[in-house]
Amino acid sequence: MDLSRGVLMFIPVVHEMRSRSVPDGFLYLTSILGRAFSSQEVAGFLLEMGGVSEVSTVEDRTYYVFKRRGIDVDVENGRVAALFLFSEGLAGHSAFFKGLPEGLSFSSDREAVRRAMGKPDSAREGEEIPFYGFSLPSDKYVYGDCAIVVEYAADLLSVSMVTLQVLTQFPGAGP
Repeated sequence: MDLSRGVLMFIPVVHEMRSRSVPDGFLYLTSILGRAFSSQEVAGFLLEMGGVSEVSTVEDRTYYVFKRRGIDVDVENGRVAALFLFSEGLAGHSAFFKGLPEGLSFSSDREAVRRAMGKPDSAREGEEIPFYGFSLPSDKYVYGDCAIVVEYAADLLSVSMVTLQVLTQFPGAGP
């Protein structure tokens, strides 16, 4: 059995995924993902965010909520695991104070986001999840070890939230 054809066909797919780079407008935000919460880069970022509205801890995760700035910071095992950028009024937040990069806004519909960001690596339609409620439609864009998830209003006519997240586990994290 000749496996060389299958291997040759697989390599370009892997290379294509890894060569995709984070859009320039998101680099400022993704640059702190995975960094130690105690690092100078994260300290400078948090200083710019202003006062924390609330802090909550669930197991090994701590959430720093900046409602007036429209952003939450998720810290897992001492490292920045995710940033949540909110639209106006979502979970009591103001809209993310810097706006969205890449020419996007919270009033962008799904088609506009896809024109700006390209084809998502995965997409989810809104669905009812038992014991959780309704999950909103979303598009996920993977860039190496991080992802940008754009969550839409149920009618797909606006962006509700953008999540920037690390896809790798940190030392000390559970399975």
